[in-house]
Amino acid sequence: MRFQEINPMRLFYQMLFLCIVAVGISGCKKEATIGDRFSLTNFNGAVQMLHADTSVTFSWEPALKTWEGDRPAPEVSYEITVAKDAEFMDPDAIKVIQDSLTFTIGKETLTPYQSYYARVRTVATPSMSGSAWVNYVSSTSARTFSVLPEISYFKPSKVGDVIDVAARLRWIPASQVTTLVLVSESSGFRKELVLTDEQKKDGLATVNDLPAGESLRAELYLAVGERGLQRRGRQSFRTKPDVTGAGYTDLRGSADPLVLVSTLPNAAPGAKLVLKRGVTYTFPTSYRFDRSVTIMSEPGFGEPAHIQIASSLNVQPVGTIDSIKFDDVRISSSQSGYVFNISAEGKVGKIEFENCILSNHKGVARITATTNTVFFEVSRYVVNNCIIQDLNDLGVACVGNANANAAFKDISITNSTVINSQRFIYNQLNKRTNHGNSCAVNNVTFYNVGSGRFYDLMNDGTFTGGLSISNSIVGAGASYGDVNIRGNSSMAVTVTNSFVTSDVKGQILNILSAANTSSTNIFQDPAARNFTIRNPTFNSAGDPRWRP
Repeated sequence: MRFQEINPMRLFYQMLFLCIVAVGISGCKKEATIGDRFSLTNFNGAVQMLHADTSVTFSWEPALKTWEGDRPAPEVSYEITVAKDAEFMDPDAIKVIQDSLTFTIGKETLTPYQSYYARVRTVATPSMSGSAWVNYVSSTSARTFSVLPEISYFKPSKVGDVIDVAARLRWIPASQVTTLVLVSESSGFRKELVLTDEQKKDGLATVNDLPAGESLRAELYLAVGERGLQRRGRQSFRTKPDVTGAGYTDLRGSADPLVLVSTLPNAAPGAKLVLKRGVTYTFPTSYRFDRSVTIMSEPGFGEPAHIQIASSLNVQPVGTIDSIKFDDVRISSSQSGYVFNISAEGKVGKIEFENCILSNHKGVARITATTNTVFFEVSRYVVNNCIIQDLNDLGVACVGNANANAAFKDISITNSTVINSQRFIYNQLNKRTNHGNSCAVNNVTFYNVGSGRFYDLMNDGTFTGGLSISNSIVGAGASYGDVNIRGNSSMAVTVTNSFVTSDVKGQILNILSAANTSSTNIFQDPAARNFTIRNPTFNSAGDPRWRP
């Protein structure tokens, strides 16, 4: 065997040639290839509420791509599908092809309260393959997202807007809505109303012939070009019940002003006595309640029934009554008496005034125990949606000075207006026992209330759970007097979003926020008892009936 002598120089050039060839071959692959398919590797599917009422945005990571040869890297587009079904067979599915990594869709396209499914992939072209679909995955359900809340043009209903067979519905005036639809949530009732130009302008429609005692849903619609009607809000409410059924005693057929007082002694416990709107009923002498009862006006718009009291109402000297309620009535006297001036032993579980007008009294409710050795209490004293005006002296709730052992345990004054009252809450004597639990005031407009004594609890009076006042406005005419607390200095007092106007002078409940403006700059015409808010800074305070 013959061996060729190795030439070192020749060997060097041979090895160099092999390295160049190897580098050239390896250079044919730009990166590890998986064919010419492109795929999304990270689509986070995050939905961002850019604005709670306008749009949602999808975003995802860019596609990783592979290719062969020396040609430039291909451009990638993305196909987005949004549908109402998980299989994406929805014939109205939204399909978009675009180059960017985000996609925004808004209220003009999506239906509020509808659940949707979304997915994204790269687009297949003649020179490249599309990727597999990547689904949006929410935290609770794969591929689904709930569309943003809808815009609602509805405004809150006012007290008295809903009766048994009709409702007044309010929305933003001049908002161009065209149709109002009402549907029952139980019976299948449906009523559609094409709005008139006047109703559109005013933002107000009265809908009649509704079923009594049913939960209804009102829906507003706006005509939007070729897309047809689009909903612009939903509002649920319940009509008042029919008052001819069991539990009601109908007094509307009698023209006798004494029919109410003559019916009460024989009324079934818990009965609801129905009075005719606009008719006057009288209590010529004091009357003592001995059973639970509700006294109410018939459902309807317009003036309520009027109850005139010559001498204050009372309860039987000994015993327990579950509740006494006045609902949607006007009650007046001569300013020398009260609605209730109670001297008794025992308890009333609740005294309640709902949607009442209480005028020209010395005070609304005054209570005492019959002696210093017995107790009397009203467990719950509730005033809601009322107008209380022209109280001569002793305020909305008063514990009298005859005997100390009486108490309003829990007082709640809400959604009401109090006008011209020297006091608001009053204890007439130093009170060391049987204190109240709480006094809560929320959404109340005060005007000329508390001249010298707003909460007048004397030196030792207290509510063990404290006083609270929220979302309220204390206003006054020119140079009106003090708005303060006279009582136990250790009593807890909390105030939230409540204001005192600059025309309240003297001692002021200093935990109220200064409105830094007068009543005439907050209310439309307070001297004429029109407390409609004219300054938007205070739109969330005071009696809701006056809010725009």
